[in-house]
Amino acid sequence: MKHPDGILVCGDAMIDEYWYGEVTRISPEAPVPCVKILHTETRLGAADNVAANVRAMGGDAFTATCYTAKKIRIVGRSQQITRADFDSVATPEEVKLVEEEFRAFLPLCSIVIFSDYGRGSLIHIKELIAEARDAGKIALVDPKGHDYYKYARASIVKPNVTELQEVVGGWRDEDQLHDKVSKLLRETGIEAILLTRASEGMSLFNEAGAYHYPSVAREVYDVTGAGDTAIAAFAVTLSRGDDFHAATQYATKAAGIVVGKFGTAVATKEEVFNDTP
Repeated sequence: MKHPDGILVCGDAMIDEYWYGEVTRISPEAPVPCVKILHTETRLGAADNVAANVRAMGGDAFTATCYTAKKIRIVGRSQQITRADFDSVATPEEVKLVEEEFRAFLPLCSIVIFSDYGRGSLIHIKELIAEARDAGKIALVDPKGHDYYKYARASIVKPNVTELQEVVGGWRDEDQLHDKVSKLLRETGIEAILLTRASEGMSLFNEAGAYHYPSVAREVYDVTGAGDTAIAAFAVTLSRGDDFHAATQYATKAAGIVVGKFGTAVATKEEVFNDTP
């Protein structure tokens, strides 16, 4: 059975481990707390977290991913004490597998989300975006690095403020920001930029102008994975037949929901789309 409204998530996936425990004393070896681990939890991050959010919001998600990182967070007294990162780069064999899965699932989907964490699984992302667009698909990108020419022809690229500054430099006001983003769009052939601005909400830039959507977060508890949730909500909204503006509104809402949860989490269909039939 084909799923023409499916959403394909492609790119770097990660494993998030949480080690929960009690802080019992200060280590005699160094001025750091000793944590007696009581239980552990494993969650899927990056591209797989995007897919999990798509499914939680009622979308039909397919994945073409490989695991390039593991993060272990040690939590004591409801606070993260430290994090240990294990990073790797995708091998040529893993890249080939991701691209084979991309091509296998592409006919089943109307939207592709590229989760680029700079780990090598999307080394040919420019060509993959072109394939998706030539096939009539919407291509969304969660970007990494300063080279946005590799995202040419993407429908939406979703940087945060720090990521966009890496590309266009700083800006003194909103007018200069708009000018710099407009120039970026013209030069790269990207259709629109969705700028996530933490507590300030999100801004959508396209050839028609700039549109700002304020944050709806009630309380920020943990920002882990908020970008994954935002791009998932954007895609699910489009798959429901809405436009980029409605998608930005729901992406803002979904991000506001998930930052109120601890760790890598999802926003559900009931939470995000509770104001629609």
